[in-house]
Amino acid sequence: MSTITLELPDNIAARLTTPEGMARAQAAVMAAFAHDADEIADTRTPREKAIDAVRETQKAHAQKKREDLVASVRGGNLS
Repeated sequence: MSTITLELPDNIAARLTTPEGMARAQAAVMAAFAHDADEIADTRTPREKAIDAVRETQKAHAQKKREDLVASVRGGNLS
């Protein structure tokens, strides 16, 4: 893990004087950058990302069709 230095107002810095406050601050900083880290770690090409997005959409549509079919069978609405 790396160390970073932040300039903070005194009222915020005072909250960091306890182990609990420091842990909360560390968690907040890590959460703030978690999305960026996921994006950086994603090594797929734009084409691969697009293909994956299409596949996810197709899966969602197929799942919706299955759910609709089950609902129609349970409801006795077979056409």
